[in-house]
Amino acid sequence: RLAASRCPTLTRASLQALFGLQKTPEKDGDSNPEAHTPHLLELKELDLTDSGRVEGRMQVHPERLQACAPHLEILKLSGLGGVFGWDVSSWARPPAPAPAPAGSAAGCSSAGTAGWPMLKVLEVGAAQLGSMSRLRDSFSYISSIVLLRLAEHSPLLHTLDLTSCTQHSLTPDVIARMACAGKNTLHTLRLGRSALCTDAGLFIVAAHLGSGLRVFDVRGSGGQVTDKGVAAVSAAAPHLEAIDLSASAVSEAGLQLLLQHCPGLSVCDVSSCRGLSRPVRQATTREGSEVVAALKHALGMLPGVAPP
Repeated sequence: RLAASRCPTLTRASLQALFGLQKTPEKDGDSNPEAHTPHLLELKELDLTDSGRVEGRMQVHPERLQACAPHLEILKLSGLGGVFGWDVSSWARPPAPAPAPAGSAAGCSSAGTAGWPMLKVLEVGAAQLGSMSRLRDSFSYISSIVLLRLAEHSPLLHTLDLTSCTQHSLTPDVIARMACAGKNTLHTLRLGRSALCTDAGLFIVAAHLGSGLRVFDVRGSGGQVTDKGVAAVSAAAPHLEAIDLSASAVSEAGLQLLLQHCPGLSVCDVSSCRGLSRPVRQATTREGSEVVAALKHALGMLPGVAPP
């Protein structure tokens, strides 16, 4: 395990040196990741959360990192680079996906075997900066292509954090592409304040990941997540245990559907949802699992109990 989280003085040079990524005249532009010795064979976890905030934007080389640490299981890069964020090298773009065989799902491709076959946790969200009164997210360079370079060939992936990844080139169909590549093991998905935090994103999640979903975060969507998206997830994810819908456009009708279809739900955050009545909003002030019972009471869903 290598943990360098919350290390503001982490520099681009030190990050490159750590993985043997120093540029040399003869290696510059080399697009063959196999040329890099896997000298971190035993590394299972790399945590660079909220590091490198002093120097500026950091750069990550996915294929070289995969070659150096092929057995990585946990990769945490959320907040790397601080306000400037981090991007990826463009030296080894993946080839265009091969045409899908007849009868297969659109967007599926079996081409290519590079990646982290043992990766289980991937956190690449943007940092949240500032004081409580003026919070803002750092810049994110995560696009659909970048996400696929990081995790397309990780069939064991169960936790994915894309919080505040707002690039327009991060589109909902990337979830379908990843599910097609074997990511039906995903049970924890954090999309809060991201480009996927929309009804369209929820439709894709419900269609491809719903049955295995346990924890789902779509907070901060404003009017982008409505009852339509919540209804799709409710019907497709009966084993859901925790959901964050705070600051969304969900109404009491959508919330009631969610509580009816997900009996195992123990955490439900609907704070700052303006479409809810005051009693329902007040229910969110309860502690822990009491919130769900309070929400059901406020909605009149408990036998013999009328809503206040």
